[in-house]
Amino acid sequence: MSDPMKFRIITSDTCPWCDKAKAEITKQGGTFESLSYNQEPWVKDLIIKAGFTTVPQIWTIDGEHIGGYEKLVAWFERKDQ
Repeated sequence: MSDPMKFRIITSDTCPWCDKAKAEITKQGGTFESLSYNQEPWVKDLIIKAGFTTVPQIWTIDGEHIGGYEKLVAWFERKDQ
């Protein structure tokens, strides 16, 4: 089984919510892999085709889509219960 505290995040270089999401993951003891659509143009195509309109978009390493920053915070709150 994969590490439940490892995440993948799609970000942009100038996104304060992306920075907050990364900080929250780190604060909770998790790790992440980050893909910026500014640095990887295919990532922007992917999120547009998937119907996402905002970043960050966050997944667990196992592929569970969490959503953005606020949904990440709620995900951690559920995990703590």
